[in-house]
Amino acid sequence: LSGMATRSVLETFQMVLQLANTILLPFWSLGFLYVALLWAREKQADKKDLLTGFRRIGPCLGLMVNRAVLTIIVMVVCINVSSIVYMMTPAASEILELAGDYGNTEQLYDYLYSLDSAQVMALFRSMIPMLVICCVLAAVLLIPLLYRFRMAEFVILDQKGIRGIGAMILSAALLRRRCWQLFKLDLRFWWYYGLKLLCTF
Repeated sequence: LSGMATRSVLETFQMVLQLANTILLPFWSLGFLYVALLWAREKQADKKDLLTGFRRIGPCLGLMVNRAVLTIIVMVVCINVSSIVYMMTPAASEILELAGDYGNTEQLYDYLYSLDSAQVMALFRSMIPMLVICCVLAAVLLIPLLYRFRMAEFVILDQKGIRGIGAMILSAALLRRRCWQLFKLDLRFWWYYGLKLLCTF
């Protein structure tokens, strides 16, 4: 019991550090990207250039918020469309029978809360086709859309007065009919993305 106070303080400190890392890392990464861009253009980079992401925090935040909102909208559309398609397939018969037997929503919720773990798992297994349809739709709609905005960070770094939406529009214009070339370039660096994914876990 004597060490509980110290342990809770250390755990709180660890949570604060993780939160700070999550918040600050995108802006710090943008500074590294700017320095790499200067080197690629054979220009001299200074230490203060690493803080470029923090100096342009407004456009960067605008870009992140706009991307997140767009992603959420696309995901909501995918979930709604996949649920409609799923309800038209034979796999939804068990759920439709449940909904028919319990016309009142409150009764349906009471029944769902009374199910044991095996029944819940069987119900979830019957919903796997809906998840597959949703994932396929998200891949078809979201990946090409996000690829169009891949150059938005470079636009923010190159043009000081531009905002988040303007950077996304200009990025989409830059990548018009070039998304496939960028995708093939990404495929060459599969090992890098694989290592990055491993380091995340």
